Amino acid sequence: AEAGFFLGLVTFGVMAISTLMLANLMNYPIVTVGLVLMPRGIGTMATMLVVGRLIVRFDVRYLLFAGLMCLAISSYMMAGASLQMDSWLIMSSGFIQGLGVGLMFVPIASVIFATLPPRYLAQGTTIRSLTGQVSAASQALASGASEQAASIEETSASMEEMASMTHRNSENASEKNFLILFTLSCSFSSRSPLD
Repeated sequence: AEAGFFLGLVTFGVMAISTLMLANLMNYPIVTVGLVLMPRGIGTMATMLVVGRLIVRFDVRYLLFAGLMCLAISSYMMAGASLQMDSWLIMSSGFIQGLGVGLMFVPIASVIFATLPPRYLAQGTTIRSLTGQVSAASQALASGASEQAASIEETSASMEEMASMTHRNSENASEKNFLILFTLSCSFSSRSPLD
């Protein structure tokens, strides 16, 4: 169960970072970000539909190895990511990562439950569900934290702009006061004492 949890953290952490990179650094609209990340979900869905039948025909270790290789290839592809790249790299590496995720999680779950004695299946199911929920919660927390960081950054920029405007207003007020005093002094100095 722990292996699946940490594998999920590593695997889905890339998705959270990719989302932030596309939206904040590469200025993709949110809908486009979703479309660029969609191949990962398609790869996972396609593999999960097939892997249940493959477990019966192949040793689970081969499927796990294939899944790890897909994840390794995907990670290697993403190592070349930069802000000048197009969306094709993220789409193709995401699809390969999705294939790897499907090849990993279904066999891991079957291995976990295959080795449990029948009297512990209920507890095993509960722990597996708990780790999945903790993983999902950590992803939601990471996403929320990144959104909050972006919001704080925007607020900071707004406050800097307001501070700059306040400083300019202060300078303008000082200049205005100086001009008023100068005008008053000129008007008093232009009067003669006999007037």
